[in-house]
Amino acid sequence: MSTRSQGSITKIQGGHTIKAGVEYRQYHENYFQPNTPNGSLTFSRNQTAQNPLVSSSTQGDGLASALLGFGSGGAMSIDYPTAQTAGYFGTYVNDDWRISRKLTLNVGLRYDFDIPRTDRYNRINWLDLSAPSPIADNPTVEGALPRAI
Repeated sequence: MSTRSQGSITKIQGGHTIKAGVEYRQYHENYFQPNTPNGSLTFSRNQTAQNPLVSSSTQGDGLASALLGFGSGGAMSIDYPTAQTAGYFGTYVNDDWRISRKLTLNVGLRYDFDIPRTDRYNRINWLDLSAPSPIADNPTVEGALPRAI
């Protein structure tokens, strides 16, 4: 979801055409997308091979192991929701000055600023090379991953 506001104005005065404008955008990223919400199971071919203690690429079948109920592993992950916000701000002013019939001078100024990303739950990490190292005994290691914005 994003929010966008913008506006512009044009004024013509003599040989000048002055244009100015501003734009503001705010981006919201709010979702919960679990990696494996129902878990994941793996089935190897070893359980249905002639010798289940020896791994073989020519014997056994993973689907047959699943049908017999022999699983070889599984995983379930717990992910957390994200609620991030970022923004953008830009403004400009421009002057088209018609000096003569054959010469027009175009002068303008633009300013753009990206507003850094923040997270409602304070879970954005970055590498800060000036932070004290968590390995204090090793003087050659610099930097850490602080947890806050």
